[in-house]
Amino acid sequence: MKNKPLVTIGIPTYERPHLLPRALESVAKQTYRPLEVYVVDDGTPGTENEKIVDSFKKKIPGLAFYKNPKNLGFARTYFELVERATGEFFMWMADDDEMSPTYIEAAVETLLMYPEAVSAALQNLMSGTLSIFPPSYMEESWFRRLFSFVVLDYFRNSWVDRFSFFFSVNRTVAYREASRKAAERFSRNPLKCETGADVFLRSELLLLGTVVPVTRRDAAYILYAETEKEYTYAGKHTMENDFFQNQRNKISVCIHLAQVFCMHLHQAYDWGGMRRAVPLGIGLLAVSGHMLSSSLYQQVRGRVNRILGKVEVPV
Repeated sequence: MKNKPLVTIGIPTYERPHLLPRALESVAKQTYRPLEVYVVDDGTPGTENEKIVDSFKKKIPGLAFYKNPKNLGFARTYFELVERATGEFFMWMADDDEMSPTYIEAAVETLLMYPEAVSAALQNLMSGTLSIFPPSYMEESWFRRLFSFVVLDYFRNSWVDRFSFFFSVNRTVAYREASRKAAERFSRNPLKCETGADVFLRSELLLLGTVVPVTRRDAAYILYAETEKEYTYAGKHTMENDFFQNQRNKISVCIHLAQVFCMHLHQAYDWGGMRRAVPLGIGLLAVSGHMLSSSLYQQVRGRVNRILGKVEVPV
């Protein structure tokens, strides 16, 4: 491949120097070049992360380190990091994950084959299970893509385990536009729910164009979903064995989802008016009812089993 386009990789990190080397080692093993790699430390005390990055600079040409003077939260760090990218293509990488050596090579090949696509989604491996790519992400209709993302995927999988193209390789121009719109919506969210930011970024991207799958079997993103997420969830699940605390947690999640859904409706209305917003709203109400009733059922079942002496971990 002559005159290969530059690919920018953004790696935000915070207080996980014991995991960062795994991510950087997988970047160093990539068969694709040229790469521009930014590691942004979101205010971790000390200089350990910077020393780790310095130790990889010989292995990864184009590796740079930045440190926020104070902790901004991962949403703002993500949005601002996209603005630094100078490559034609851009991708995120979590500081606790890794990717196969041909990951970026396969994604770039696919994007060059499909110039209308904004993103090339590679298979994700989570706990050894291969996620399934939804064909609806290749629909020409932006509404079908968005409807599939915010409604159908919630029924097919849970909020966390569903297929995610967050770590795919994207066209930087489109991704930056989607990121700016997502940041604007996020700034209007009164509770600033961190977990909603990436959802809006992906939905904004789906409004701009199609996402195509990468079919090469040798290319995969290895997602370590079970890694302790001190950055995002510290102190959130300290009473997981308490039934009523779990109910409060579930209600807070539902409130958050309601916020996310309302902003999705706003997106649909901006793009297609009431004709698009109404069916999406009906679908989201069905999703909310399904998730709430399912959660309550699981909680009650767990409570009954504990009363009867059966060993079961609460959901």
